[in-house]
Amino acid sequence: MLDLVGRVAVITGGSGALGLAVAKELNGLGAHVILLGRSLDKLNEAISQIDLTSGSSSFYACDVSNEDSLAQAAEQIFAAHSSVDILVTCAAAPAAGGKFEESSLDEWHSLLSTDLDGVYLACRIFGKSMIEQAYGRIVNLTSFHNIATYPY
Repeated sequence: MLDLVGRVAVITGGSGALGLAVAKELNGLGAHVILLGRSLDKLNEAISQIDLTSGSSSFYACDVSNEDSLAQAAEQIFAAHSSVDILVTCAAAPAAGGKFEESSLDEWHSLLSTDLDGVYLACRIFGKSMIEQAYGRIVNLTSFHNIATYPY
């Protein structure tokens, strides 16, 4: 079994279903998981669902699509931890609702800002430290659920 004791994992979209599932798994393998998300209430709820018998956890509220917001969270993370060893990007913009073909260009840009720019920014900010420490793992996850149209 994989042993992640002593490793620090940052998970964007950590309060969402996909991010929380990843956090639970990595924590169960011994990693300290750090959840990033926009809502403190949702992050608090997510943290309460993680069994901390194997690892530990913390969270920071930020907007991954906003470079300053993410950089500020990263600064706090690096102040509290000597390194970040694992980055898992799971953040996704909420679905606009309705039919995709009826969505606006502004809704599309909002989705891309989180789903693409957020991944780029997280990889750039945390990847730089991984290069400097000569160790790191990045996993980028996504879902098409927020743009899929399902029959009624």
